[in-house]
Amino acid sequence: MKRLMEQFKIDTVIVPQALNNTSSISSYHAMDMYNEAQINLSVGAMAATNTAKIEIYQAKDADGTDAEIVKDANGDNIKAEIVANVKVRKVKIALASVGALDKVTINGVEYTKDTTDAAAKKFNDAAGLLLCIAYHQPELKATAESTDVFVEYANPGEGTITATKTNAGGVVTISTESADAILSMLQEYMKTNEGFTHLAVKVTTDANTIVSAQMLRGNSGRYSAIQAVGASVMVK
Repeated sequence: MKRLMEQFKIDTVIVPQALNNTSSISSYHAMDMYNEAQINLSVGAMAATNTAKIEIYQAKDADGTDAEIVKDANGDNIKAEIVANVKVRKVKIALASVGALDKVTINGVEYTKDTTDAAAKKFNDAAGLLLCIAYHQPELKATAESTDVFVEYANPGEGTITATKTNAGGVVTISTESADAILSMLQEYMKTNEGFTHLAVKVTTDANTIVSAQMLRGNSGRYSAIQAVGASVMVK
């Protein structure tokens, strides 16, 4: 049986870096020995209106000759896009200016600003919202720092957070702390018959945030991947 590090060639194609309403594109990586590429994008803080997306570019060599975006069978650009506060890893709910009857909805469960009553889904402050979440959504992990509440899944990677608010008597602000996207693409979408052999990843965001991306190449069946890293340990 091949181990995971033998099945997939793993490269950090976009090292962690700050982007502020701009984009970054990686170097081009050869696909001639692989049938599929998967891109994993990680994004840091984003305000409620922000997005971040990954797109795939193809070229005829590692220098990016004749580079163009890869399209799907319908002729649309292949992409995966994160929308702030929708299916994200972690959110921040700022309650410093919360007012009467303001509402916070987390994964479909609505909580209302009032005298704290966890069973009735009512909270007065950050501590009250923690009680509500613990009572109704034990699968989530909620913590507080002063008037801010942070919500994520108790078992990392087992679910996402979607959060919204309705301001009535005050102002609740919800933002994303971290989020992820995955894009998987078969080599058949490349124009290999026209000499396209390499792929690159482009990350675009209108947020002021930190991004990074990894590319996994695999599904070959013919080759064992060789990792080009400073340390490679396979525990038997």
